[in-house]
Amino acid sequence: MRAKVFACDDELPGGASARRGDLVLQNALVTAVIRSPGESLTVLHAPGGGLVDFAPWNGQDWLWEAQPLVDGEWLVIDEVELGDDDGAWIRLAGPDGEVTWRLPADSRSIELTGADLWLHGDRRSEALAGGFLRGTNMLVSDGQVEDLGGAQLVTGLTALTVGSLEDVHDALWDTPAQGSCDADRVDVWLDGERTGVLPATFDSHAPLGAELVCAGAGRVDGEPVPAATGLELAAGEAGSIRLRVADEDGHEIPVVLTVDGHETAVSDRFEPVPTGAGTFSVVVDAGPRFTTWEGELEVLDEVGLEVVLDRRYDPVDHVLVDLFQAPFPSATTRLEQNDALELSAARGVAFVVQAPPDEVGRPYQSDWTERTTRAIAGSETRSDVGSVWSWPWSANDKHAGHGAGRWLDRDANAVLAIAGGYGDPDRVTVVDVAWVENAGLVAAWPEDPDALRLESLDDLDVLFELLDAEVRIAVTGPLTWVPADDTLGPPSQSAIERGLVEGTSIASTGPFVELDTVLFPELAWEVSDGEVELWVDGALADPDAPVTAERWAIAVLRDGDDWAVSAPLWF
Repeated sequence: MRAKVFACDDELPGGASARRGDLVLQNALVTAVIRSPGESLTVLHAPGGGLVDFAPWNGQDWLWEAQPLVDGEWLVIDEVELGDDDGAWIRLAGPDGEVTWRLPADSRSIELTGADLWLHGDRRSEALAGGFLRGTNMLVSDGQVEDLGGAQLVTGLTALTVGSLEDVHDALWDTPAQGSCDADRVDVWLDGERTGVLPATFDSHAPLGAELVCAGAGRVDGEPVPAATGLELAAGEAGSIRLRVADEDGHEIPVVLTVDGHETAVSDRFEPVPTGAGTFSVVVDAGPRFTTWEGELEVLDEVGLEVVLDRRYDPVDHVLVDLFQAPFPSATTRLEQNDALELSAARGVAFVVQAPPDEVGRPYQSDWTERTTRAIAGSETRSDVGSVWSWPWSANDKHAGHGAGRWLDRDANAVLAIAGGYGDPDRVTVVDVAWVENAGLVAAWPEDPDALRLESLDDLDVLFELLDAEVRIAVTGPLTWVPADDTLGPPSQSAIERGLVEGTSIASTGPFVELDTVLFPELAWEVSDGEVELWVDGALADPDAPVTAERWAIAVLRDGDDWAVSAPLWF
């Protein structure tokens, strides 16, 4: 047993995030590292005192962070005490309370008193009802959990337990569970929630009243069976879809296959997609350039599905980009970085900025997405006065939010300066409407942002006000069309940024609309399906009548729930 200040890497599990000055608790089974009081590892503006590493001896740490909350607030710490007279323990105190982390002898559980917990697993972890699963290891809390989508908020807990699947089950629960499953794993369900997982051959324990379900990739879940010994569990029937999709010219294209709401990116190599046997609602989607296919499909064993998607439009010399993708390490989603990029690639997106809120993106790519989509790291500075997205960023493993911009108590213009690179701006910046509304008089802005994000057409009034003030700002949307060439591969970062800086981007949810200066002054436009409006100097114009403009014109396309806003044309 020991409680000490971290000094040597040999004291840590693999993949640890500890830095010099952090606090270490150890017993014969596990190692825990508590962040030093200064700042949280991953939660911007939060103090230290969180659990940043927790793993068995010689194991691999995959905890992102577990951060204490006292009465719903982060605990500012001005006093630290540690000892090993009753287990290994660390007491952290401040003006608003105190918390204690305690690691008992010969225990896989670290105890927490005086606080609730903000809990976040790493990018490859799966959520359980009170913790996370990764491979053959589990981390489980004993409190009441509110799932935030990526992180979990745990109240009323007393301990976190870590270890192999069976070690954790044995440490926490008493009902014998022994037997085998003819698939990959056994899911443990209690009161409608998955509380644990056991290997396919198991001799362990489960919660009182739990049911066991045999499960595996490509198979329907088996029937639930009460936890007991001597069980022989079976999963349901296997099934998969072998998909082949082509455009009207016979060229094979990658797509997103959605089966009963679950999305899978399918490259043009068309490997079978495991689904299990059954009748499913199926959608085949290749992004806004193409029509979609929808239908119902009965699957047993391997079923072939051939689909032809018609091209809706293919804008010349324009590429589709996503400047606001927010997969892991976002606290509100568990979408893993390359999984997000594969979905984008399958929908024809050529350039992506991964920008989680108050964190720095960490894109990594498979061979497929490297061939089709360029991805860079960005960050969303989500402040009280609006959001600023900016790139490029370089994550620092040892800093709060991995180096994201610290915006607390700053006004809108200071937030922009922080996101853009302080006194020597070196990043592209995109602001939302809330930022504009909090930034004061346009004439007094120290620095103009590069682009405005339109969340919906309800934001047009703010855009028109900026154009009336002669702010030559680019428009962006949930998706954005940018002039660039992708015939030889994904466009370069500089090509995308050029379209924003020059104000030639098109904000969109997918459709395309562009004012055609070749036919000036009639201002004809090239569009996809939908109703097009022409706005000139803030007024809605009649597209069939002569147009007289003094300052600017813009085209707006409405197509059901979808829309597009052209780049402004200046006079």
